[in-house]
Amino acid sequence: MIMLMDTRVLVLFVLTFILTAVAVGLFSISRNNKRAKWMAISMLPPVLWALFIAFFLTTDSEVFALFSVTGCYIFSAWLPVTHLFMTVVFANKKMPRPVAIGVILIACIITAIVAVPDMLIEGVYSINKGIDLAPIPYVVFVVYFFLTYVSALLVVAKAFWEIRNTKRKDREQFGLLLASFVLAGFIGTICNIVLPFFNNLDFLWVGPLGLALFVPVAFQIATTKEHFSALKTFFRGFVYCMIGVLSIAGCLAALTIMAAIIGPGYALNWNHYVVGTLVLVISLIWIFVLWKFGKRIIKRVDSAGYDETEVLRSMSKIAAEKHGFSEFFSAVRHTLDKAFGVKFVDIIVFGQDTAVHVDDGNLESVLQHLATHANNKKNETIYRGDVRNESAYVALVAHDIEVITPIVGTMDSAVIGVIILSSRRRRYDRYYGETLAKVSAILSPFIQSAVYYEQIIDFNAKLKHEVRVKTKELRESNKELQKVDELKDDLLSIASHQLRTPLTGVIGYADMLHEGDFGRLKPAQLEILDRIVKSGKRMSQTLTDFLNVTRIDTGRLVLRKDPVNLSELVQDEIESLKDLATSRERELIYSHDNTDVNVIGDETNLRQVVLNLIDNAIYYGKKRIEIGLHVVDGEAIFTVRDDGIGVSKTDQAKLFTKMFRAENAKTIRPDGSGIGLYAIKNIIEDSGGEIIFESIENEGSTFGFRMRVRSEIAKNSPENA
Repeated sequence: MIMLMDTRVLVLFVLTFILTAVAVGLFSISRNNKRAKWMAISMLPPVLWALFIAFFLTTDSEVFALFSVTGCYIFSAWLPVTHLFMTVVFANKKMPRPVAIGVILIACIITAIVAVPDMLIEGVYSINKGIDLAPIPYVVFVVYFFLTYVSALLVVAKAFWEIRNTKRKDREQFGLLLASFVLAGFIGTICNIVLPFFNNLDFLWVGPLGLALFVPVAFQIATTKEHFSALKTFFRGFVYCMIGVLSIAGCLAALTIMAAIIGPGYALNWNHYVVGTLVLVISLIWIFVLWKFGKRIIKRVDSAGYDETEVLRSMSKIAAEKHGFSEFFSAVRHTLDKAFGVKFVDIIVFGQDTAVHVDDGNLESVLQHLATHANNKKNETIYRGDVRNESAYVALVAHDIEVITPIVGTMDSAVIGVIILSSRRRRYDRYYGETLAKVSAILSPFIQSAVYYEQIIDFNAKLKHEVRVKTKELRESNKELQKVDELKDDLLSIASHQLRTPLTGVIGYADMLHEGDFGRLKPAQLEILDRIVKSGKRMSQTLTDFLNVTRIDTGRLVLRKDPVNLSELVQDEIESLKDLATSRERELIYSHDNTDVNVIGDETNLRQVVLNLIDNAIYYGKKRIEIGLHVVDGEAIFTVRDDGIGVSKTDQAKLFTKMFRAENAKTIRPDGSGIGLYAIKNIIEDSGGEIIFESIENEGSTFGFRMRVRSEIAKNSPENA
């Protein structure tokens, strides 16, 4: 019996060491491999589970036996949880965060049930190896374990079902994983769930052995993605574990030697401190030597047949020295081809003509899709055996492409291209992928710079050609526009002059009729004559605006510099527009200084400016038109404020340009020409003044101008200086 017990314990300790080596080996390659990382995590509960079973089978202490059984059930509670997360990753799925948090919380509750004394475990017998379990809590534990484990099993089954029609290794691997998962779960359920409930612990040690069926299959799948054999991965873990064991053993041996040198008793002197320091230094040296030696052994076993340091040094040198587009890519291909010993190495930058061995637009789209979407990390090397898309896999086989490493741009972290390697006699291991990822990181900024440089050269050439073509077209168009503009100016000038002559006659005869020079007229006839005169004067005003615009554009507008009584001018124009304001139900309110305001300017054009501003206010205002003329700081300020439609902010910047009319103004006055404000602005500025304009849409506008009064001009003239 003792011999059998010793055998059980030995088997469990050996299993624990193997599982630990597997977990450590997987952790060592888990940086870019989620499967390896989660399988390594899922190995921790089984390791501790088996270890606590071994402790329970060897101890005669009631306290330590209770501690061992409690630990055994705690880690067996976490075993299905970690396996569930692992299978989700193996199946390339993603568990929703609320579900993951819920599963972890339930596992924590079950752990609390196990850990609380006398709740699940009522008693433990170290000599006879017995356990008393509370029925109801144990049923809860069993239901939780069963549901969680079955959930993991269903994930594997679903993954197998989805790839059941594939012809590659994925189907066989997941089939074996499903079978081993079922068998290992069955063994563990019978030996560690069912039999202990009936206080039969003879087969308690058999449960962990079920992992011997599941772990190798999962281990192979986890390491396949790295293209690194399971045997080498296990060897890495074994070496790291042995380093740890030998480090602990060396430290214990050093402590033993130190204790022997110091001898019994607690009295310490300086010699003892020297010995302790020496032992500590020796222990550190021992650990350092073991670590370096172990790393050297691992590197020799893992050697891929090339010197990574030399490859990276060559890449850096190429990036620093090669400036030509073709020369740069040629040097990179040559260096990688020489290092890896493959049929060909090629670099494809998407949208650029960089490939030598591959010239297929469809393949480029396939590679772009794989590099961008087929892997979780953009810098992770992709191997042909991992490509599940059938059409993409066929395309890679047709072009003999085995390895794809994305090139990630430095500007926006987008994939800008790929490095591709052909197949080779020896299988690629994970070192090739890691090296290519480092090469990609080194070359990425230089590849992007080379592409941008080539694009700039092409763009400059195209730009020069386009500029020459467009310049020629613009010159021809400009000549045509100048001709059209000259024709327009001539047409406006001729039309304005030709129209003004008969229009003056019409207005004159209409005035004579109105005055009764040809006999007394009836009231209805007089009303019609008033309308004719008003329309004629408005047309005359419009023709004057057109003539002024034509003169402004051609540079022929010459303004007189005569003294002008601005007060009388404004009063005259207000009087002439009172009837129009009354007919449109507008109230003209005029505020002014008591003294005359005299300026220097062209009276005719200034009169036209004042007339236009007040006329516009009458048309676009609502009720009150406030007209003001005041002298402030030596300047005559004339303003016309209305309470009308206003001007929108978008239209204000273009309001004083030729032929422009605000959208809301077109609705109120469709017959406007759009040249009045343009002419006003030029007349005032040519007269040495400045336009005043403020407006709020739907609230009203203020138009006007400011000019220096005549006394200020005289005071600042050269004669009086």
